[in-house]
Amino acid sequence: CLGEENFKTRDRLLKTLDILTLIVLDLCKRRTKPDGIIYPGVSSEEEVTSEKKIENSTENL
Repeated sequence: CLGEENFKTRDRLLKTLDILTLIVLDLCKRRTKPDGIIYPGVSSEEEVTSEKKIENSTENL
């Protein structure tokens, strides 16, 4: 039937599928909670532009 190499490949693919299924189920569960997924707050434009200036100045070093 299956050779040793094909069996190992099949086993790896099934394990990957199991992990991906758990991730999707977890995301679905989080989205259906009454409080939903909590996202980080939105930064003001001023904070974001000052961070970009700092990043740009460090790139020139």
